[in-house]
Amino acid sequence: MPAANVPIVIDQGEDWTCDIVWTDNYDEPVAVKHPCRMDIKASNGAIVATLETNPDIPDGEIPTINLSEDIGLLQLHMTNEVTEALNPGTYQYDLFASSDDGNVYAGHQITRLLYGEVIVNKRITEM
Repeated sequence: MPAANVPIVIDQGEDWTCDIVWTDNYDEPVAVKHPCRMDIKASNGAIVATLETNPDIPDGEIPTINLSEDIGLLQLHMTNEVTEALNPGTYQYDLFASSDDGNVYAGHQITRLLYGEVIVNKRITEM
């Protein structure tokens, strides 16, 4: 299945969160697994932000990508400190996710799930 082109808009200085529910052709949840990764890149190819799963993250910390295998949920998160550091403008991203439905033949698979533009809007109000 080809990746979906999904534009993302982030307001500079906000806590940004996005929930993605990955289902198959029969609307059944896909068993998402570690590793998953999303890079946001500038037009010159420089990575400006990376989100990824981290199974060793300490309790109490919010991961940049959190998974719920049972419902095929990927939760993406960037703190306001991270989005504050992003310069306003247009970037490109893609999100690769891992899955494993237990099928011996298919096994662990890595899929480019989403891609597209990230637009970062300039922050006006200071808090």
